[in-house]
Amino acid sequence: MRDVTRAAAAVICDSEGRVLLAQQSSGQRRWGLPGAHIGPRDLPVTAIVREVRQETGMEVRVVDLVGLYHLTGALAGGGEELPDVLTYAFRCEAVSGEPVLNGRGRICHLGWYGPAALPDPVTATARAAVEDCGAGRSGMVRDLSRAGAPA
Repeated sequence: MRDVTRAAAAVICDSEGRVLLAQQSSGQRRWGLPGAHIGPRDLPVTAIVREVRQETGMEVRVVDLVGLYHLTGALAGGGEELPDVLTYAFRCEAVSGEPVLNGRGRICHLGWYGPAALPDPVTATARAAVEDCGAGRSGMVRDLSRAGAPA
């Protein structure tokens, strides 16, 4: 059995229905949902509120669980197997603040994008969670592949 890392992600939409995405500052500079890996003692709900605050300066409230996304495999074009990641994707509502990068770190850009116009490259988890959220689904459980195809 492979090790599984836990992560939390926030699906935050604005009044125009666009979703907030964060671009990684290293590697393939993929776009994904705000969030991060969470420690073994962290509760996913607590972790996502903290991570959104740290990454964007925004205060959010968790509305519900869009889904659990189990990500496996290697990145497209790469042969290296990476650890599996189980992401808790939460639908969140902005309570206060506007998204602003909080210093240099693992994110280099933040931006609002329409669900039908996500930037490239976008993570498989972000694509699936945005699709599920946009369709009004909650409580989804999906297996995903980093290469983009279902696992």
